Amino acid sequence: MLHVSFVPEVETGPPVILVHSLFEELNRGRAIGARLGRWLAGQGRALHVLDVAGTGDSFGRLETASPLAWQADLAALARQLDAGQGVDWLAFRAGALWLPQVSVCGAFPLRNLHLLNPVLNGKTFLTQFLRLRVAAARFEGREETVASLRALAEAQGSVEVAGYRLGAGLISELDALELCVPQGGGVCNLVEMAAGPGAPGVPFARLLEKASAGGWQTAYTRVEDLKFWMSQELCPAAALVETLGASVIEETARSGAGANSAPASN
Repeated sequence: MLHVSFVPEVETGPPVILVHSLFEELNRGRAIGARLGRWLAGQGRALHVLDVAGTGDSFGRLETASPLAWQADLAALARQLDAGQGVDWLAFRAGALWLPQVSVCGAFPLRNLHLLNPVLNGKTFLTQFLRLRVAAARFEGREETVASLRALAEAQGSVEVAGYRLGAGLISELDALELCVPQGGGVCNLVEMAAGPGAPGVPFARLLEKASAGGWQTAYTRVEDLKFWMSQELCPAAALVETLGASVIEETARSGAGANSAPASN
């Protein structure tokens, strides 16, 4: 696996590992990750951006990739980076699906956890992606469905969607994933990009409630911007970078300092 590091001359806190999403969301997130890495380095924090096997510039093929193997790789990287003060984690979208499982498969505790618009269910995420091919087929006058694409992958071992070849094993493992924050003791910070101010919706509110019940201090940060996900062009997303960076630093300072916080909106 390949990871790129943004390291300050003097580190003032634990390292942060960034885990990207998949497919086009990974490509969008890479630019944001690089800007965030430079921002955090300027504040004395190191950011390590991971390309899991079969994605980005890492070795292997996505067709034969496995989220279970990604979890093991994440745990190995965390053990490598830990210098006695733990490791903070940042996950973009679908990266949140396998990030919490690091503590289970790798026996490595999650310290502080920062989730940007986390995907809650792997099957739902994958279904939305498969619909890209369904829409393209309809435009070409062909009839395909999500169910038929899943059956095709099972029959021939893989299926191609928007230039990405997905193996039947990868599809099966993604379908089985649900975001479940394990027992913890640090801060679980949910950052949501949404239109306008407000509180978290029901799914995210329930996630924070479960995290609180599991021993996490909880925080909710809202960034009033949807361009990062919806625009056809890559956006600088300066507000997102600064908000994410500031929340990583603030919640690191707060972790272990007291009771759960009430959700706040930025």
